[in-house]
Amino acid sequence: MLLSVSDLKRTYRRGERMFSAVEDVAFAMDGKDFICITGESGSGKSTLLHLLTGLLKPDAGRVLFEGRDIAALSDGERSRLRNGRIACVPQGYSLLNNFSVLDNVRLPRCLYGEKRGARAETLKKAERLLARMGIAPLAAERPQNLSGGEQRRVAIARSLIADPALLVADEPTGDLDPKTATSILEFFAEIHGEGTAIVMVTHERERIPFANRHFVMDGGRLWEE
Repeated sequence: MLLSVSDLKRTYRRGERMFSAVEDVAFAMDGKDFICITGESGSGKSTLLHLLTGLLKPDAGRVLFEGRDIAALSDGERSRLRNGRIACVPQGYSLLNNFSVLDNVRLPRCLYGEKRGARAETLKKAERLLARMGIAPLAAERPQNLSGGEQRRVAIARSLIADPALLVADEPTGDLDPKTATSILEFFAEIHGEGTAIVMVTHERERIPFANRHFVMDGGRLWEE
């Protein structure tokens, strides 16, 4: 089992009242799954992803990744997990403008130090990922000079540099034109076929056919259709 979620809860205070963003969520997935989670804005989708990746700790319940309780790990261990086995494609634009496109893609491999003699290998892999995403000519550009779709492609390439077991994507096509959105989802389907498990949240139901499992989230609760 790659990921196992049980009785997951996360609440927030809104004024004098408590608000349940995630309520009694439970599901499991293996390395062959591509899960699409749909739901309206405010349904708890992004909070759930933050719990799955260890960016937030649950108020109750557990998230086990490859048998390890993510919330029980230290901050450093969770960061290393997100830098390696779990890859995140966040909502919006997360690239570093003072780095080139190529260096943004290389970054996860550099954060904790590359193995001796591995720099050339990392560069070649980053270049291959950019070529695969169709943006190899942009390697020397800065992110602020790229379109929204190009930036999203760079973020996806960066997420794959460490060969993750699980890719977690938060609204990866929400602000893109239909052609670019479709090409990115086709790429997701391709890497899923090569062995990367995926959890993707979206409010666009037309994205459901790209996945092999579909969940709906509403009012913090999650169920499979």
